[in-house]
Amino acid sequence: MRTLLLLAMLTAAGCSALRGGPKEFKETAVLDRPFDAVWDMSLGVLRREFGGVDLVDPSKMVIESVWETRLHPKGLAGYRSKGIVEVVDGDQGYRVRVRVRKQGNSDVWRPLDLRYAEWQEAPDDAVRADRVRWLIETGLEAAPAPPEKR
Repeated sequence: MRTLLLLAMLTAAGCSALRGGPKEFKETAVLDRPFDAVWDMSLGVLRREFGGVDLVDPSKMVIESVWETRLHPKGLAGYRSKGIVEVVDGDQGYRVRVRVRKQGNSDVWRPLDLRYAEWQEAPDDAVRADRVRWLIETGLEAAPAPPEKR
């Protein structure tokens, strides 16, 4: 009986860990750079951090990375992440909103085989989103300002 109760508790804990939470964006302050500079830096950071980009839509000002997959031999520990950057045009200049979407692999029988992966939404990776935001901000700060801004 204890074993059955323990198994039920572990299953409930594992399932609740895989439920997705709210979308969590990290946002920069207003950036004193032209759109092209902000866009190019965001594109470069996503390529470097996630190994490539999947969606580039300048008209909607959105960039999405490819899925970066991290499989794990223990069930429910494998995951995949996708970086999403939105460039927001404001009155004072551009801001960047960053989200790192995360999904967990719920397949416990073959967790190392991508063909059998069962992806479930998980809470966003706020720490990694903050890192991507920081890389974009510091990259723009280190780049020289365009001639008209000097």
